[in-house]
Amino acid sequence: MILITAFEKFGKYDRNPSMDVLEEINHRNIMKKVVPVTYKDAKEMPEVFLNDKIDAILAMGFAPARPQISVEGIALNTMNSGMPDNNGVVATLEKLFPDGPMAYTTLQIASYLVGELKDSGIPAYISYSAGTYVCNALFYSFNYWIEKKNLEIPVVFVHIPPDEKMAVENQNFSFVERKTMVSAITRIIELLQTKDFSNFTW
Repeated sequence: MILITAFEKFGKYDRNPSMDVLEEINHRNIMKKVVPVTYKDAKEMPEVFLNDKIDAILAMGFAPARPQISVEGIALNTMNSGMPDNNGVVATLEKLFPDGPMAYTTLQIASYLVGELKDSGIPAYISYSAGTYVCNALFYSFNYWIEKKNLEIPVVFVHIPPDEKMAVENQNFSFVERKTMVSAITRIIELLQTKDFSNFTW
C-alpha cells in the first residue's frame, strides 16, 4: 500500500493544487490523506499514518514560485517561516524534533524519479530545499517516524507548481497543466510499486 498525501489550502490561496491532483489520482493499492497546513499536524500525523501495511510514502505540497514539478532530496530539522501556519503559529529557527538529525536525504530516489519523469516527457527537477515551512516539516517527520519505528520504506516528497487555472487568475504564475501533474504522480506511484528502493541509502 502506498500512502499519498496532499495539503489543504493555506495563506492567500483559495485552493491547493496538490489536493486537486490527489483527488484525480485513481490507482490500485493506494491510501489518500489530506494534511492540515499546521506544524502540529505535520509532526504528528506521520506517526499515526505509518503501519506495517504501508510500503511507501508519496507526499505532495504546493510551491507557488516553482515553474516545474520538483522532487525533494533534503528534509531539514527546522521550522522557520514568517508565514503563519493555519493555526496562526509562526516558527522562528525551531527544531522539529530535538532528538532528530539535522537532515534526512533522499537524493538517490529523487534523482532516479526525476530521470524517469523526464524520460516520460514530464518537466521535473531535483530540489535541494523543501523550505522550512510545513511541507518540509511533513517530509522530515515521515523520515523521522520511519526511523523511530525501524521501518524501511521510501519517502518521496513532490512539490507541485501552479496549474493552468491558477495562472489564468494570476499572470505572474508559471504553470504546469494539471493533467501533466496527474501523469507525473501516477508514474511515481507505478515506480514505487514496482522498483526496489532498498539500496537507495542517501
